[in-house]
Amino acid sequence: MKILEIYIERFGMLRERSIRFDGGLNVLSGENESGKSTVLSFIRYMLYGLPAAKGARVTDTDRFGHDGAIGGTLTYATDGGAR
Repeated sequence: MKILEIYIERFGMLRERSIRFDGGLNVLSGENESGKSTVLSFIRYMLYGLPAAKGARVTDTDRFGHDGAIGGTLTYATDGGAR
């Protein structure tokens, strides 16, 4: 499986962000508090769901955003090329 693109409608501090991934290595870089870890948490959320709150290192803001809602899409391709 290869992640092709993510669209974050609402997740943590991020709103309406689209990121496309190219073949090979992709690197997220930016200033502190710019949302790099939030992007990774979003990908983890899309693939595995939200972790249990007990003992998790995810805050309610990460889980539900400032206004209580999360949303977005993750587009991927299988090894056979299906999307």
